[in-house]
Amino acid sequence: MALNLLLASHKSPDPKAFQPMPDPLFTVIAADDHPVVLSGIRLVLRAAGEFKLLAETQDGATTLAAIEKEVPDLLILDLWMGDNDGIELLRRIHDRWPSIRVLVYSMNDERSYGARALRAGAAGYLMKSHGLDELVNALRVVAADGRYLSDDLAAELIGNGLHAKPCAITTLSDRELQILRLIGMEQTPSTIAKSLNINTKTLSVHCENLKNKLNLANSDALARQAEHWVESHVL
Repeated sequence: MALNLLLASHKSPDPKAFQPMPDPLFTVIAADDHPVVLSGIRLVLRAAGEFKLLAETQDGATTLAAIEKEVPDLLILDLWMGDNDGIELLRRIHDRWPSIRVLVYSMNDERSYGARALRAGAAGYLMKSHGLDELVNALRVVAADGRYLSDDLAAELIGNGLHAKPCAITTLSDRELQILRLIGMEQTPSTIAKSLNINTKTLSVHCENLKNKLNLANSDALARQAEHWVESHVL
């Protein structure tokens, strides 16, 4: 009797319960030289469900190689991975793979780098201080062909469009800001010139422009300003 009751209570399995989960909508590569950050990105993407993480990279060369192999829908990009110039790397990626939507996820001050990253091809800019939960929201925006900007950055871009007076750093060209960073990292003029593939005369011209735009009296003042700026803004 007990056996009959047990058999009578048994239900056929619901075929829907055995259907495979749908594939994620968007493929992603994460580029960051901090393993803890990559671990966090991996966890939030897995929890979100609609993203598939194809690769994790920690410098410019491996990032380009991974993109060449996978060609993802989305790239999460830290601007500074070691000595890599993030703006130049971003520009190279955008020129070669314009369909990839790039979200810059960085500790670097958006007031200095946000507009530059957008001009170089980024679809969005998110400072790491906003946290990983906001990273998922930002990815969803750029994946939907939108632009992700913080309220502060959006207001600044609008203000500049309305001819608001820019701060001194924002008046620098991408090359000048690149040189300021390298000076702040205490690289010698010959090393800077070689890494940028320019001659020392051209470098001297850029340094003079930096001193004029930043209202600095001499090269020593430029070096001090550059070191202070790197300590404050480039992480």
